[in-house]
Amino acid sequence: MRIAVAFALVAGCSGTPTLPFSLATQPLATAFKPLGGDWTTIEQVSHSERAGLYEIPSVDGTIAVACRRTDGSVQVEELFATAAELASELYAPLVPWPQLDCTPPPSGPQVQVTGEVVQGGQVAIGDFDEQYAPGESFAIPVTAGLHDLVAVGQAEVLIRHDESYEQPVAEVPVDFAAGLTLGSVDVQAPLGGGSVETTLSTVNGTKITLPPTYTAAATYVPPELLEPGDVQTIHVLEDIQSYGLAQAFVLPALVSPELITLGYPAGAAFGTDAVLVDFSAADVGESVSDYRVQYTSHDAALAATATAGWVREHGKVVEFDPSFPEFRWPVLPGEPRHELAIMQRSATVVLEAELFTQ
Repeated sequence: MRIAVAFALVAGCSGTPTLPFSLATQPLATAFKPLGGDWTTIEQVSHSERAGLYEIPSVDGTIAVACRRTDGSVQVEELFATAAELASELYAPLVPWPQLDCTPPPSGPQVQVTGEVVQGGQVAIGDFDEQYAPGESFAIPVTAGLHDLVAVGQAEVLIRHDESYEQPVAEVPVDFAAGLTLGSVDVQAPLGGGSVETTLSTVNGTKITLPPTYTAAATYVPPELLEPGDVQTIHVLEDIQSYGLAQAFVLPALVSPELITLGYPAGAAFGTDAVLVDFSAADVGESVSDYRVQYTSHDAALAATATAGWVREHGKVVEFDPSFPEFRWPVLPGEPRHELAIMQRSATVVLEAELFTQ
């Protein structure tokens, strides 16, 4: 989901400063609970064709947003933040809050985009991602509108942002001589080893996975080719005893990213009564900006994000609160499989551990 915001503090009717944020999806519910207070519904201030604008008090508290995803399941995001950290969470350049996935895919007439890959390579537009031999032609059906074309060769990458496909289009031949060389960076999983892959999601919805590399290194698109709204992540996957799968997500705009250590939780609870994690054993260092707990079942994805300041000032137990207005707890008793993701973020790195129960 794309979030468009104007960074500003404005005074509300009560004289309390407020912070604006916008949602590019229609929520089921939005609410705010000041520290020690009760939930109140956040009313929409204005609405444009692309997003709705909301305002929240700039005080210590919890924000909650619920929406329905295209598969019918419910997604809920909660943010526990101090007033000083609200802006950095809502407008963060890396994984801003909330991380909603409720915007329906583009709909409308289909048009065909054709072209040729001169040296051969991978071409992606929207959800279409295919490999082509040297000199081979492509014909890609897309929904009419703005798209980004991403092409990846053996060592080069080319991106054409904001291509307008309102009718059938013959693209200029994809020639990697006009692109840039892929970057490469050493990446190690938190506990060492693991496989590596890089994914890119562009501002106009193109998704591509770069070819895998050796275990200790990952390729990435040079930041000179990226536009605001493009999200690129390096995934380091590793099997961990009793913890299932661990992943490291690295912002590759840095030449030598430094991975921080993810402190595994002291305890986790699943089920219909609580979704919580105790970070008492975790190191809340200066580099960590927030902790995130995400619970996923068949019918719901529930996430609670607590900023480092909130954890230091108000306790190291991060617990999802399902009691905010107009929301019904959607997790059903006896769900056969649950997943709990624990995430730790700094300004440059996001580490995530996923725990499973059956």
